[in-house]
Amino acid sequence: METLATVAPETWRHAIDTFGSEERALRWMRQPLAELGERTPECALLEDRQSDTVEAILARIDYGVYG
Repeated sequence: METLATVAPETWRHAIDTFGSEERALRWMRQPLAELGERTPECALLEDRQSDTVEAILARIDYGVYG
């Protein structure tokens, strides 16, 4: 079974760094986002391999530019 850590390890690490823990990162990964057409970041990574899109959202959160 593929996991976030194996499919997109850099993005998974970025999410942990952004949210401060694996638990918080996973909670965010499982929240539907308008930017992803109401899909979850987890789905975007595991099913669609959209790591660039998820990375861009995380970068906006890092810089305080997120909604």
